[in-house]
Amino acid sequence: MESLHSTIKMLIRSKCSLPELFHRLVEFANGKNFQKQEEKIGSELVELLSKNYILSKIKDVYSNYIYDKCLLSFLKSESYKSTKKKRNMYEVIPYDESIDSKKFIVTLEDNNFNCTCWYSKQWMIPCLHIFSTANIQPEKLSNFLHFNARWVKKLPNVINDDKLTEFLTTKFIDEKEEGKLFV
Repeated sequence: MESLHSTIKMLIRSKCSLPELFHRLVEFANGKNFQKQEEKIGSELVELLSKNYILSKIKDVYSNYIYDKCLLSFLKSESYKSTKKKRNMYEVIPYDESIDSKKFIVTLEDNNFNCTCWYSKQWMIPCLHIFSTANIQPEKLSNFLHFNARWVKKLPNVINDDKLTEFLTTKFIDEKEEGKLFV
């Protein structure tokens, strides 16, 4: 028992964030062949995260693909802290300064969060820095998370991937039966 305690003590640092601690313990458990415990911890973590205010709103409105991407960003955001600098400006830095010394600026403009990183501009979903900022006051700040409309599960009068496939299949079958389509 004493050797297990000393091994775990070596894995944990005083500035270790919760996700980093989880990752280190999972790596340790893999080495000790605790696969079932890892799966149990993973499923409990996913269940706990699904109860989060921000993530539950995302899961209800946006596609599963985007929810999974946001889940990863949200987990990473837990190792960052966001500090309000001005009225609508936040500075986001990692808790552990040895990870990355770069500071990111998140601003609130036109009822949307904007970040100085490329991720939110490229994917049109919130980056980890925006999630870190929104986590300060989830009920209030989650309204400013910006997503591209294409990620919404159900948009009225818009053909999503499932409807497009159904439309093309139906159109193809109808035209083939009418003799308009040559195969």
